[in-house]
Amino acid sequence: MDTVFLSIKKGGKVIPYPRSENRDDGSKNHGFKPLRENLNEIDNIPEAQDIPALKNALIGLNAEESLFFTVGCEKAFIKNGAGHALSGYLEFAFNYSELAREPQSYFKLFYAFNLWYWKRKQEAARYQFELEPAHFLKAKTDGFTMSVWIMIAASSTTESAQKTWESALNTLVEFLVHGTTVMSGGPYTRIY
Repeated sequence: MDTVFLSIKKGGKVIPYPRSENRDDGSKNHGFKPLRENLNEIDNIPEAQDIPALKNALIGLNAEESLFFTVGCEKAFIKNGAGHALSGYLEFAFNYSELAREPQSYFKLFYAFNLWYWKRKQEAARYQFELEPAHFLKAKTDGFTMSVWIMIAASSTTESAQKTWESALNTLVEFLVHGTTVMSGGPYTRIY
């Protein structure tokens, strides 16, 4: 289960993106919310209401001093013959046009997380970093977002699965908020 890998998604999205009606699987896309402009909006993010670590991730990555802004998030509880698990993702982008448009910024971020994670690894988790092309309307520029999918092994209870998943998410956020050193040069132009 312990894996950290990177993939690149074909296609792309425009940010901000609108909400959508029910999908075929019954889930909803609640649309992009520029949380950096109003952190109180985090209370209105349905995906984060029952997962404190996800709510804290949104606060940390959208804070004034953060290099990033969040684009989306989701989680799903899974119950099968192996037990209980939780899977989900946090999507973000660099909050600086010059960094957001360069895939090398995200490659450096992935590589730095990989080195950092294996030095301090605590929980058994799989981190899938997924780079996706994007167009940022506010900045009038093309660039990329990064989704980090976190998957954990099955646990005996929903509560233990949630605790393990939240720990894995906290590990990612700790790195993004406190361990990121990919930014050099400048000055940079903020998106939000």
